[in-house]
Amino acid sequence: MKGKTVISTEKGRAFYDVLPDSAKYPDMTALWHQKFLEIENGILNKEDLINSVIQFITDEVSQIKLKGLNLSHIKAYICPKCGSACLK
Repeated sequence: MKGKTVISTEKGRAFYDVLPDSAKYPDMTALWHQKFLEIENGILNKEDLINSVIQFITDEVSQIKLKGLNLSHIKAYICPKCGSACLK
């Protein structure tokens, strides 16, 4: 942070870039906020919200497993101890 401004890091921007579009939609927060209001007003119960979030995440993970993530612009380094790739 710089004052009241949040400054993203290179790693943060790289992570954001590989996220599926649905995880980047600003209206997703608004939709979940609406669900919280429905719980508050007795229209929706918390278990239904939890189940819908679990289903959303499950679907997103399935899509990532199917399509993968574009990690081509992420720098990988070789670990000097074990020889496997790691991110710096």
